[in-house]
Amino acid sequence: MRPYQIAATERILNRIEVSTTYKQYGGIEAGGYIWHTTGSGKTLTSFKTAQLASKLPYIDKVLFVVDRKDLDYQTMKEYDRFEKGAANSNTSTAVLQRQMEDPDARIIITTIQKLDIFVRKNKGHAAFRQHFVIIFDECHRSQFGDMHQAITKAFKNYHLFGFTGTPIFSVNAGTGKNPDLRTTQQAFGDKLHTYTIVDAINDGNVLPFRIDYVNTVKEKDDVKDSQVRAIDIEKAMGAPERIREIVRYTLEHFDQKTKRNSFYTLKGQRMAGFNSIFAVSSIPMAMKYYTEFKRQLAEQHRDLTIATIFSFAANEDDPEDGGEHWYYFNNKGKKVTDTDKKINGKTYYFNEDGEMQYGWHEEDGNAYYLGTEDEGWRAESKWLWLEKSGNNENDLDDDDDLEVVLDCSEDDNCDDEGWYWFQSSGKAYHDTGKKKINGKYYMFNEHGQMLYEWIDGKAVEQGSNAQLDGNLAKGELATTSVMRYYNEVEDGSRGNGWYQIDGAEDLDADGDTDWYYIDDGEVKYADGGSKDFATYDDDGAVYVQRIKIEGKYFSFNEKGQMQDGLQYCQADGGFYYFDANGYQKTGRVTSVENDDDDYTFYFNTKNGKNGLGYNGLKDDYLYFNGKRLDADDDYRLYYYDGDIYLTNTKGKVQKTSKKYDIENKGIAEDDVKVEISGKKVVSVTLASGKTIKAEDLIADAEAQFGKDVVTEDQIVSVPFIQLYDDDIYTYTNLAGTKAVEGWLGLNK
Repeated sequence: MRPYQIAATERILNRIEVSTTYKQYGGIEAGGYIWHTTGSGKTLTSFKTAQLASKLPYIDKVLFVVDRKDLDYQTMKEYDRFEKGAANSNTSTAVLQRQMEDPDARIIITTIQKLDIFVRKNKGHAAFRQHFVIIFDECHRSQFGDMHQAITKAFKNYHLFGFTGTPIFSVNAGTGKNPDLRTTQQAFGDKLHTYTIVDAINDGNVLPFRIDYVNTVKEKDDVKDSQVRAIDIEKAMGAPERIREIVRYTLEHFDQKTKRNSFYTLKGQRMAGFNSIFAVSSIPMAMKYYTEFKRQLAEQHRDLTIATIFSFAANEDDPEDGGEHWYYFNNKGKKVTDTDKKINGKTYYFNEDGEMQYGWHEEDGNAYYLGTEDEGWRAESKWLWLEKSGNNENDLDDDDDLEVVLDCSEDDNCDDEGWYWFQSSGKAYHDTGKKKINGKYYMFNEHGQMLYEWIDGKAVEQGSNAQLDGNLAKGELATTSVMRYYNEVEDGSRGNGWYQIDGAEDLDADGDTDWYYIDDGEVKYADGGSKDFATYDDDGAVYVQRIKIEGKYFSFNEKGQMQDGLQYCQADGGFYYFDANGYQKTGRVTSVENDDDDYTFYFNTKNGKNGLGYNGLKDDYLYFNGKRLDADDDYRLYYYDGDIYLTNTKGKVQKTSKKYDIENKGIAEDDVKVEISGKKVVSVTLASGKTIKAEDLIADAEAQFGKDVVTEDQIVSVPFIQLYDDDIYTYTNLAGTKAVEGWLGLNK
């Protein structure tokens, strides 16, 4: 490598290292461009750059992107000259996809066209999240358009570099549609290294050349082109008398300009003069000059070899001229015009001039898509990710009626890009509602765009964008019953099964990721019920319902969000517990959170009451709504179902008549004699000697709360009794809006 090649490579590697360190990848600040003149060895420089970049431990792949299919193979051959098998080329987008997914394919050579197709067909591909170095060879205008933007939008962690011998600056930039992508610096970033033709000539790396400019058209300085009408430039430039004079001048000065009679030494060889190139604008013009050269050489009896060389066409049409188009000629040599025609099993459309149509196309009030300018056949029975029809800049007819067909003008609230389904007839599907395609159901809006994620059924008819969530009118409330969920934009088919997703904005459930169960697009949710005895959170009353899914019970709220922990299910008349995965639990469960503390619960295992919080005595423990009735300290008296029980801190019911330290409020009541028959308390005798019979305790509790208040569907825990100075107090926590909490004097 020559010094300037080494310097350019080092600049690129340094930019990769610095931008990676500061996590600036994914933009022009992470890249740049190299300006090396034609013939200076850009391919070798780019190869060494790609080779060294691919060996960086944090770089997954290097993409070397060329612009024409012939250059793809040409570049591969050049790379093989430097190191056989160092890079991977591809003959199709399918091969490119396999290389993208192959961890051993570190350097990939592809065309910008194939890369663009891969990006469009593989939305959300894992490769786009990998760390890439992308190198564009001969970066010029063709890479400043939609393909360039699509590629840089798809990749997330990339460094973008361009090699060019003819950079585009503001002074020579065109007037493309994107004002932010008109120069090389706008597209690639900073100029990292320069090696111009002057540098190359001075170093002896490129042969010198001479340019003489002779103006054959006299123009007035004060006349602008826009003020002159109907000038036929082609006719003027191709006038026989002009061609004749230019050929005459060339022959007269040929020996002088090329120094054919002068001699010089190059690499030890004696050379005579220089060769020359005579460039013209078109093949017909070349034929005219060739004929005139032959005529004048014959008249002058001179011997001068003239050969014709045909260069490749420009990669992109100049927007200011008519551009080049594809035409089709039938077996009689007649150009096909103003019709659609099936060719080799594919349908093409031609305008009245015979130009093959491409992009969005309207025919008989239906919208079609005819591929790119190099394809042109009608899309049939396939999905395509496209710009909306109102953004169509490839339609040669520039038919504004397309915006009417799909109703997707700039004034509509629709996405700039989206998935479209083209039926077997080629017509773009654009009916609202669900449609079955390849065994799956999808939803569409009237613009033809596939809907995805949360969809408000009420909003579908309103004509909204491809993600309908969050598009309700101000003040309008959505209901869970009309909400539907379809998969993310990469798929879009009707949802089925469990999803951990962000909630619907229209249900005011966005911002939090929750589990939902989607059944053919419909959300499982708590449907109806009274709020009187619902559970509560920071947002108020929450109605929860048990729903059986695949043989297991889960709980959901009214927005469809799966619930866990202790839940009150009104329809089932009690409390249930659901673990962190949402499964309903049965039997003994420890460390259940309730009122900011952890408790032991027991849930029924019997059919019919499966999962319901247990009520009553079980294995000498007292439970209510599943909660074990523990004493906080020492022992506690509980009123339950017409009887009084004494439990310890583990919730175990006491059976022995003796003195106990009863849990108290205020001054402790120690050594309270408790008479117990079986498991039920008969009486208590205070330290003062006062004896209170169980029936009095029961009567006071029922007088305060009523016999029916202690019911399974209203109460978290039953009243418990505390004693103080000959007074009896009852304390309880009730669930529901009529909850009573605190100390109540029962004998006053």
